Amino acid sequence: MKNKLLKLIYISETSLICFLMIGLTSCEKFLDEKPSKTTSLVVTTTDQLNAMLSNTTEFSLEGNRSAVYSSDNSEITPELYKGGPGSFGMAAIEFTLWDQDILPNDSREFFWNNEFKKIFIANMVLENVSKVAGPESDKESLKAEAHFIRAYSYFQLANTFCLP
Repeated sequence: MKNKLLKLIYISETSLICFLMIGLTSCEKFLDEKPSKTTSLVVTTTDQLNAMLSNTTEFSLEGNRSAVYSSDNSEITPELYKGGPGSFGMAAIEFTLWDQDILPNDSREFFWNNEFKKIFIANMVLENVSKVAGPESDKESLKAEAHFIRAYSYFQLANTFCLP
């Protein structure tokens, strides 16, 4: 019985070592490959710049809760809240009540960050459009679109965070 147990342990240890050696040696080819998507990817064509501006999840997000909840049309009455407290998120309650102790540090106000992210992408396109290969008509279209995105984002930020 003891010999069978020792033999079983020896076989399992040997097979584990073999699997580790095979696994570790087979990773070299995989690890030697250059990654295809990194932050150091050089933009070389107008199609790549167009892909940056065509990111619909990035540019369709317009969640300006400051503008929505700061109007006179937004109110959560106690009766309404008691009728369905689960329907209102914390951000809606904070913005409706304008609790100044909570709002300045509220990380859920994404509007500022999202608009400046759009401006950053537009600036990257404008900076690189003259350096990439592609038809001149595509470059002019990219410039126009990037200028529009940047201007619209600044306009939205000014309407939300500047005094009238």
